[in-house]
Amino acid sequence: MADLLHKSLRAMKLDEEEPLTLPDSPRFRVYDENSLSILGRLLNPDCQSMSRMIDYMPTAWRVYDRVRGIALSRDRFQFVFQREEDLETVLKDRPWSYNHWAMVLERWTDSPSEDFLQSMNLWIRIRHIPAVFFKIDIMYKLASEVGKVVEIAYDPKVSHTKEYIRALISFNTENPAKASRRLNLPKGGSVAIEFEYEKIHKRCFHCLRLTHEKIRCPMLKKDVRSSKVMNNAREEARPSSQPDKHTGMPVPGSELEPPGFPAMFPELSEQDRRSAMVYVSHTDETKRNARIQRVRQAITDAANAPPVFLTKITPDLDKGKGHVFDYPDISSRLQWPAPKKLQLSTSAPLALLGNESETESSNVSLPALLPPFDITTGFQLGTSSKDPTAGDGKSGKRARRRPPSWKRKMQVRTAGTSNNSTQNEGNNRENGTKRKSDLSAPSTSERSTKKQEISVASGLKPLPSQ
Repeated sequence: MADLLHKSLRAMKLDEEEPLTLPDSPRFRVYDENSLSILGRLLNPDCQSMSRMIDYMPTAWRVYDRVRGIALSRDRFQFVFQREEDLETVLKDRPWSYNHWAMVLERWTDSPSEDFLQSMNLWIRIRHIPAVFFKIDIMYKLASEVGKVVEIAYDPKVSHTKEYIRALISFNTENPAKASRRLNLPKGGSVAIEFEYEKIHKRCFHCLRLTHEKIRCPMLKKDVRSSKVMNNAREEARPSSQPDKHTGMPVPGSELEPPGFPAMFPELSEQDRRSAMVYVSHTDETKRNARIQRVRQAITDAANAPPVFLTKITPDLDKGKGHVFDYPDISSRLQWPAPKKLQLSTSAPLALLGNESETESSNVSLPALLPPFDITTGFQLGTSSKDPTAGDGKSGKRARRRPPSWKRKMQVRTAGTSNNSTQNEGNNRENGTKRKSDLSAPSTSERSTKKQEISVASGLKPLPSQ
């Protein structure tokens, strides 16, 4: 009996267990508690500690005692607020960063979509737009190269003092943050359009993505490159009648295209092309050709029609404006030309030479990592670093001819003592009394001499009296 039970337990698999069904009861849901909360995702969890981020962000938001954080996974988290205005302020100032890497924040929802926390709204700056193409249509076209355009900050009725155009886009975090884009001009030539991202600190120097550093970039790994090449070859070798990977059903319209012939309507997207192929499929050849002509006419009209922008234009040019951070690759810093040998005397400061052993030689070769000396930092010496007696540098100021302070104090004390003794003698004579001189008490000159002997060192200036 025990052996049979043991065998049955060993043969049992977890896949055979029925899934756990939660009861539809309010006590198992947290709708009310999460109504004032936001969900977030760390874009680079390798460089962002979840526990430290949860401790730090309430301080950055200035709501330290009015919010609590919950770590949901390695890169997902939740913050529950006590006030609606605090939550709206945090969402208004997006995007936020921790440890110089960005994070995605969205308001909590009970039914999130598949691409939830995959995109973020951020402001970009578009530079070097040609003057002849300075129109909203061109701005929209250039901004759409980075992401889905939400809003453009431009007012054609007022003066524009900035050398860039700002646009609010919905940026997919899986895409690279392009730094530039070549724009071909109709009359020949091209111009480089530059993009800048506000409130975005770091990104990969190789693929320009916000999810990893350059040392962890998957594009630099040979095995990843080879696997991508193999996958692309397999995708190209697939027959057109392969079933859909999501539904398992054959792709509508794919069986209508015979192999070896060019695909119809290649300018359409994959989904629109499938719909068009279903529409033109008909047993009657005349009706089929008529439908094909209708689809081609619709494609031509759509291409020639002016673009319809659903984005809005705001006259507030500084709406949601933030800083632009630039972290150049450190390899570019090490490409400076090596400086020539400098003749440094032994009297040079130790801070410049680095250590005492280098002071023995008068010819010191500075390391090649030092920057070129023609680079200026904008720092200039002020008047406080000059000689205080030099004044404005035009006319020198002479020193005052007066004895030092200790001499002046001694003269004042000597004069005061002599005046007091003269007054006492005069008073004694007027009163007819005589005072016996105290031979044991030292005189004023002796006391002053003793003080000078105690406070004066050999060959040095006397110290002031205490």
